[in-house]
Amino acid sequence: MYAIVEIAGQQFKVEKDQKVFVHRLQTEEGKKVTFDNVLLLADGGKVTVGAPAIDGAQVGAKVLKHLKGDKVIVFKKKRRKGYRVKNGHRQSLTEIQIESIAASGAKKAAPAKAAAPKAKPAAKKEFNQLAAFAKELDGIEQFEKWDSAYYSEKLKQKLFNLDDEILKPYFKLENVLNGAFTIAEKLFGITFNEVFDIDKYHSDVQTFEVLDENKNLVAIFYTDFFPRKGKRNGAWMTSFKPQYTKEGINERPHVSNVCNFTPPTTTKPSLLTFNEVTTLFHEFGHGLHGMLANTTYPSLSGTSVFWDFVELPSQVMENWCYEPEALALFAKHYETGEIIPQEYVEKIKELSLIHI
Repeated sequence: MYAIVEIAGQQFKVEKDQKVFVHRLQTEEGKKVTFDNVLLLADGGKVTVGAPAIDGAQVGAKVLKHLKGDKVIVFKKKRRKGYRVKNGHRQSLTEIQIESIAASGAKKAAPAKAAAPKAKPAAKKEFNQLAAFAKELDGIEQFEKWDSAYYSEKLKQKLFNLDDEILKPYFKLENVLNGAFTIAEKLFGITFNEVFDIDKYHSDVQTFEVLDENKNLVAIFYTDFFPRKGKRNGAWMTSFKPQYTKEGINERPHVSNVCNFTPPTTTKPSLLTFNEVTTLFHEFGHGLHGMLANTTYPSLSGTSVFWDFVELPSQVMENWCYEPEALALFAKHYETGEIIPQEYVEKIKELSLIHI
């Protein structure tokens, strides 16, 4: 007799007394655990298939031990931004032994939830909006689903066209960076103080001591924002030294943000496009992830986390670029000091909400 059962998001074909490695379970070693999401049962020539799960069926197992899998190198690259991260990762696993397979005796499997009925009309409306726009723009009579991505970008440009040359005077690099620092201070109680007694690899690099509310060192933060010969394109976060705890001492990290913004001239400071503003905040989110780490092992510190989570802090910080309260902190005209006009703020905010 065997069963196909879902355990911690994975499907396994199991038999009695079989040992299986699954994603980490919360059950303690030596304890028993049951799984009732049984998709198929086979007993001799009799096969029962669930829809999707078999009512009443269950698989019982004993947790033998918790462990980590072999180390793998995870490489992530964003084509358009030039962003690259390479992390080592060891998957947390649990070894279990199958003790029983029962065709009845478990609680009835919960029925699958139907798709939200309110979502369909909205999706249909957006699709029809795109179809009408494609016909107006290029005479497309038969609009297909695979046309959506192209025409959604075209429609965004038409509805929310923000001229970079109009916006750039409000995004002086130093102001944007200080705005990111201020937001971090408000959120996490940390301050950034530029220092000049730390060795650095190029004169363009700035170094900052990051302190908590008690003036304890949180991290050393490096910024390297301008292109030069031999420097690759794109934007990324690097950890020169990870955070870890050893013999009771919490070693603090050294983290850098690297970008390639237009450098200042003798007559004009470095001014950013709005896309570059979001890039700075995105990489700063990665930097905060590294700077605020507080773990024992460097292999689990900072951005050394599950691949699907590593982008969360950066996306959270990037979202502040669309908030009027945050823009008011740093979006000021480099010559007049005027705060960015409300009409521009509204367009930026609308751009963040569009889902076409």
